[in-house]
Amino acid sequence: GCPGGAKPTRDPDDPFGDDADMADAFKDCMPLFHDACWGVTKLDVEFTLDKVVMKVLKDMSVSKQVRRKRAEALLRLGPLMQEPM
Repeated sequence: GCPGGAKPTRDPDDPFGDDADMADAFKDCMPLFHDACWGVTKLDVEFTLDKVVMKVLKDMSVSKQVRRKRAEALLRLGPLMQEPM
């Protein structure tokens, strides 16, 4: 701030404004930024899980019985993963 507590005058040619304006703009955009980051993260996790599950269930190096047990384990694991932490 300015000496004596005076608020600095805003330079009309400054496209960024003062610190308070920037803080307000950032605060206003934070929910959008958060939602966008969460959306990207969620898609990444879902995509990765989809690939892993398909590999686990279609692994031809193990018997059909092992693949069936894996599928049953995934069916039990799914609801646990969906519970809130």
